[in-house]
This record gives sequence, C-alpha cells and structure tokens, in this order.
Amino acid sequence: MMKVAVTVICVALTLLQGGFPDAVWALCGVLALIFLLAKAKKTPRLPVLLLMLSFLAVYLISAAVHGWPYESLAVLCKVTVAFLLFWAFINMETDAAQTLFAAGMAVALIGYAAFCGLLPWNGAVVSQRLQSVFEYANSAALFLGAAAFMTRNDPKRAAYAPFLETALLLTQSVGAIAVYAAGWGLRLLTHKETKAAPLFCGAGFSLLAAGSVYALVYVAGVPFLGALPPLLLLVFRKQIKRLSDTLAARKWVLFTGVGSCIMLPVMVFYSRGLRPLATAGERLTHMSDGLRVMTDNPLGIGPGRWAFESYALQSSDYTVTKIHSEIVSIGVDAGFLAVAAALLLLGIWLKGRAWDAHSICVVMILLGAAMDIPFSFCSIVFITALLSAKTSSKPLSIPPPARLFFLLPLVLCGLVFTQSVIKNQAERTMQPQLLEKLPVRNDTEAILSRMNMALDMGRHDKLDEAFASLKEPNAEAYAYLAQSLARRGEFEAAEAAAMRCIELSPHQAMGYDLLTYIPQIKNGGFYP
Repeated sequence: MMKVAVTVICVALTLLQGGFPDAVWALCGVLALIFLLAKAKKTPRLPVLLLMLSFLAVYLISAAVHGWPYESLAVLCKVTVAFLLFWAFINMETDAAQTLFAAGMAVALIGYAAFCGLLPWNGAVVSQRLQSVFEYANSAALFLGAAAFMTRNDPKRAAYAPFLETALLLTQSVGAIAVYAAGWGLRLLTHKETKAAPLFCGAGFSLLAAGSVYALVYVAGVPFLGALPPLLLLVFRKQIKRLSDTLAARKWVLFTGVGSCIMLPVMVFYSRGLRPLATAGERLTHMSDGLRVMTDNPLGIGPGRWAFESYALQSSDYTVTKIHSEIVSIGVDAGFLAVAAALLLLGIWLKGRAWDAHSICVVMILLGAAMDIPFSFCSIVFITALLSAKTSSKPLSIPPPARLFFLLPLVLCGLVFTQSVIKNQAERTMQPQLLEKLPVRNDTEAILSRMNMALDMGRHDKLDEAFASLKEPNAEAYAYLAQSLARRGEFEAAEAAAMRCIELSPHQAMGYDLLTYIPQIKNGGFYP
C-alpha cells in the first residue's frame, strides 16, 4: 500500500511540473516533512549526513551574503527539499522502477496528446518538439530516457519501452538521445548477457513510430492521426515485443538496426536544421562563462541569480538565462565548496556500487545534468530512491525537541509555495494584481515581469515604482526603463538608460537596438 501511495504522489507531482515548479518543490517538502515526523526511523550514514549539511550550509551562506532575494530562497528551498526527500526515501524503501515507469507513462501520454493537438497543455510543444509537462523539451527527454531505460531492463514491463522511446525521439533532444545511447553502451560493456541485436531492433520500431507521428502531424498536416502510432504501440505491445525478439535472431536485423540508428540524426537535422550544432557551441560558452564566474566568486553569485546577472557576466551575445550544466550552476550559485560537497556525495555513492540497471540510470541522469538543464523534482526523487539502499543507517528516534527544527524548512516551503502560486497566477492571467497587489519585494523575476506589464499597459508610474524597488537594476531593467522614458518623450534620459544598459551588458543587442530606435520614436515612430 505504501508503494502505491508513494507512486501516486510522485506521478501527481511530476505532472505539476509545467506551471508551478517552485510550488511543486515546496509541496514536496511539506509532504516529506509530514512523513518524516510520523515515520522516520532511519537516518543517512554519518559521512553522507555531514556532506549534505555542509552543502546546505554553503547555500545558506551564499544566500545570506547576497541579501536573501526570493530567487535564492527558491533555490534554497529546492536544496532543502532534496535532502528531505533523500531522508524520506531511506525510510520509505519504495520501488523506484515502479514509480519511474508510472510517471514516465503519464508524461509520455500527455506529451503525445499535446504533440498531436489533442490537449491544450501550456507550453506542450516548442518548435515542433514534444515537451509534455516540463518547462523544457530537453528536460522531458532526459526524464523519458531514464524511464525508457528502466522499463526496457524490466522483463515485466519491457513491452512498454517503445511507447516511451518514441516519445523520447519526438523531443528531438540530441543530448538526451545521446545519453540514452550511452547508457545502453555502458550496459553492453558491463553485462555479457545483454545482446545488441534486440536493442537495435527495438530502436528500429521506436524510430519508425516516431517518424510516423512526425510525418502525420507536421508533414501531412493531419495531427489527429498522429495519435495512432502510439496507440498501436500500446494496444499491440506484446505482439510487437514478440516480433522484435523474433527478428532479433536474424543476422541481418543487426545491420538494419545500425542503419536505422544512423537515420536518426538525419531525421533530427531534417526537423531542426543545424540548430543543435549551434546550440552545442552556445552551451560551451555558457559553461566557460560559468567556470570563469565561479573562479572569480568563491562563494558564488547567489543561488538562482545567474538569470539576472548573466547580462553583465556573459562573454558573447546569447539570450539563454540558464547555464546548461547543473554542476557548473552549483558552482556559480554557491562556489567551489558546494561543488566539492556534491562530488564527494557522488563518490560515496559510487564506492562499491554494482553496475546494475539502477546504477547506469543514475549515471545517465548525472551525464544529462552535466551538459544540460535537468528535470527538477523527479531527478532528485528517483536518484535518492536509487541511492537509498546504500546510504541508510541504524534506526534512529527523533526526540520531540529536535522535531522543532522541522519548523524552519516548513516556513521556507510555505513562503516559496505561496509566492510561487500567486506569481504564476498573476503572470498567466495577466491580471492587474501583478501591478497592484503582488508582493514583489526582493524578487527580481517578479519585478521585471511587473515592469514589462507596466510598459505594455502604459502605466509608467508603476514601472518607475518597480524599477526603484530593485536593489541592483540589471540591463533588462534599464532596457524597460529606456523604452518607458522614450514613450514619455524624455529622450535624453532614455538614451542615458540605454547607455547604462550597454555598460551592464556589452554583449547583448538590446541596448544597441534602443539607441537605434529612440531617435525613431523621437520622430514619431514606434519601438518594434
């Protein structure tokens, strides 16, 4: 019964990823706290516990040094909740494979429906890519890759693997697909009983289904029919599995499977052009900038602050406000000590660990996190589930006075949950409360959203009020201010704000564009 309850909770929280990521984390923390207060009997081993507390302490120090902005509180909440989940999973002893399978199937099902236009899920498709309930297609891909890997390694559920693999291919995430392939390569190297032919044969079926869905939805222009291939994969999963196993016994299937896999990059590049290559170069620049910032700031620049500080710190013109490497992001947030604690935690886990399917799945997730933006809630949930068997200690009873310390993370989770829900509701519905009632003090993201809305509505008084509430205005804030001043006819002040925008962000085009368009506005034109 406990396994079923945990599975239902994890699936529900996974499906909430699309709109309220901060609120989802806070909700997870509340649930973990309730469980720990009621059921906690084990604690992490002492070295693991000390490293976890050290990691959290470094984040606390970094957030305190930079004035406790809301973005830092949100990241601090996630780090705290991650450790609470870790502790909770040690006591739950749940089946991670079962939970991952159920959540993966739900994510794939919603992803297919949205991809085919059958479900108006917010942000479900970006540039003709399956995104499902996650903020980024790459995050959905990493999640689906982990679910597909664990499913194909489970004899009881292996027939469902093509359903998940097809969804993975439709995300068109080159990095996640490469990580998935690397996982199977590691599986072949470490297990003599694993044969390549069935894997290539299964990949061929998944590639055929993905190509059919894409062709029906975007090439033929009949999106409703795009739901047929995934449906056939589900209905005839056992027959497809038997056919795949039968074909795998033929020698020519191996060569056909290799050929099919070679066609995969062709399909991706046909759909996305050379964008993946350009993106790879841009991500290397993100990482390089992040490493430089980490070297210059031993305590980091503050958790969650890169999105707003990147304008002044980037070394070339790019608009992405997230470093595509979780490891580098940790260093940018909280410095070298946080990275060292994270790597030591991984080292403790790797020590003496057998190369089973669970271990390889965790390595796949970590590889994805090293070179991309990983999925948030489920990455921690499933990694901690996989780690739990090796990191538990002797039973421990928590004395009543010690339980009072749980009030601190509870307050943090409550603050983040409330702020996230209010802000998401205001921004999604474009309600006036973003201008009038939303508590935006020390919340850079909310203040910038408020400035943007005030600019669109012509409420220059509210824009000035929001700008004044920023402790250290960034280039984006000065860009909004310059546009507002130009529309009010204060052209000299607008040009001064645009120059300040350029000073703060010399590698971004927005300041230079403003200097070009302000004279046009002066002569009766409009800012595009």
